[in-house]
Amino acid sequence: MQKMRKRDGKTVERRRVVPIDQGTLDMVREYLEWRKQFPYKGDLLFPITRQRVDQIYWKLGRRAGIKEIGDPAISKHRKLHPHVLRHSFAIHCVKRGMTIERLQKILGHSSPTTTSVYLQYSVADLHEDYDKVWEEDERTETKETTD
Repeated sequence: MQKMRKRDGKTVERRRVVPIDQGTLDMVREYLEWRKQFPYKGDLLFPITRQRVDQIYWKLGRRAGIKEIGDPAISKHRKLHPHVLRHSFAIHCVKRGMTIERLQKILGHSSPTTTSVYLQYSVADLHEDYDKVWEEDERTETKETTD
């Protein structure tokens, strides 16, 4: 696993290390090599405005036929927005077993409360987790009766 350092978050004092896989690191290196042909000499990895990122994201969403995202039973915020990727990443990490504390470090949050806001599960997720609890319980009971 490789890592990148993020120098500036919302505050200048905040720095964090973001783990990335080798494939992503290779793509970043390839991008930096490609970018040398352009006159930009700043420190930003991607010299693009937030508004332009939003425009690109919305355009790609429309092309893909995505108008709204999420589960209306969980969140009223259903507009397609790039920040949704952070929420999706957070949920994916926790579902795969990452602790909230480690996720908090990766996302650069100073409080686990902020991180927990990202974890808005769908009704299907809740049903799946609920069913897993009872499946494990049934397996234990079955094993106990056969011993």
